[in-house]
Amino acid sequence: MLIERLAIIGLGLIGGSLARALRRQAQAGHISAFDRDESALRQALAAGVIDDYAPDLKTAVAAADV
Repeated sequence: MLIERLAIIGLGLIGGSLARALRRQAQAGHISAFDRDESALRQALAAGVIDDYAPDLKTAVAAADV
């Protein structure tokens, strides 16, 4: 595992793809995310792409390594 705690800002095409790739290759331990679209966050959480999501940007990056 390369990154212990990763924060993804925006789960669109790029952010979502990055989260999936890092998860699939076991390069990130805990993946947190922030997006203005809460339904995208709920879908990513349900699909196992992220481990949790934050209500705001400050909270999302507070404990992140990257």
